[in-house]
Parts: sequence; C-alpha cells; structure tokens
Amino acid sequence: MAKQIAVFALIAVCFIGFAQAHGDEFLVQGKVYCDPCRVQFETKLSKGVAGALVHLECRSILNNTKTVEVDGKTDDTGLYKLPVNGDHEEEYCEVTLKEDNKSDCKDIMEVDRARVALTKNNGDASVERFANALGFMNKEVDPACAEVLKELFFNPED
Repeated sequence: MAKQIAVFALIAVCFIGFAQAHGDEFLVQGKVYCDPCRVQFETKLSKGVAGALVHLECRSILNNTKTVEVDGKTDDTGLYKLPVNGDHEEEYCEVTLKEDNKSDCKDIMEVDRARVALTKNNGDASVERFANALGFMNKEVDPACAEVLKELFFNPED
C-alpha cells in the first residue's frame, strides 16, 4: 500500500509540474493610436488605429534566439489582444508595429516597441499583461492641437 501511495504521489507531482510548465497562457493587450499633434503621446485628439498589424516576439536573454512569435491586428478601436503560451521568465518579450498603417497617419513614433513580462514569477497572478501604447503620427499637425496642448500646459515651441 505504501508503494502505491508513493507512486501515486510521484505521478501527481509530475502531472502538476507538467501542467504548470505547459498550462501557462498569457493575454497581451495594448493599443495603437494616431497622434495628430506629432508630440508622441496621447491627447484628446488621438484616435485608435483600426487594422494595425502588431508583432510580439520573445527572445532568450542568454543567446538572443527567438522563442515565440505572435502576430495580431487591432480592432475598430485600436485595441489588440495576443494570446501567448508558456512562461517566458528567461526571455525578453516586445510588441512592435509590424507594418505602416495605410491611412494618412503613417509615421511610426520614436518609441516603436513595448516590452512585456510574460512570467508568473514576478508577483502578478493575473494572466493579462498590458503593453504600453504604440503609435503613428500624421504628416501634418492638426490645427486643433495648439489649443489642446495649451490645456496641457505644453508649448512645443519651447
């Protein structure tokens, strides 16, 4: 009887370990927006970009080899959700814009990537991870931007 309990315990430990290693799925969420003021941050004039293609990639910290790639597309409001399997504690994972938007808002901002931590070993029990917003800029500054930036006490001429 003791052997049966020991075997059962060993099987249970192996099963739990396998489930933990292979059962992790994260949901990376973010936003892609258009900056009509060319200030490279969101204002009340910013709008979400529908249909923007985003790319998530994880690479090993040790040897920089690619471990995961996931592509996605924003919805009508500029939001995206990317499911990612596995725990990536020993890797860095980043979301980038995969290609230029087809609208009049085409210039990619200087900060063109958002890093996300995809591990449960960082104190965050949730499977949802939120990436910083990424964006495009209009070629020309919208005339309404001057008033909006004044409200924010921001003078781009300084």
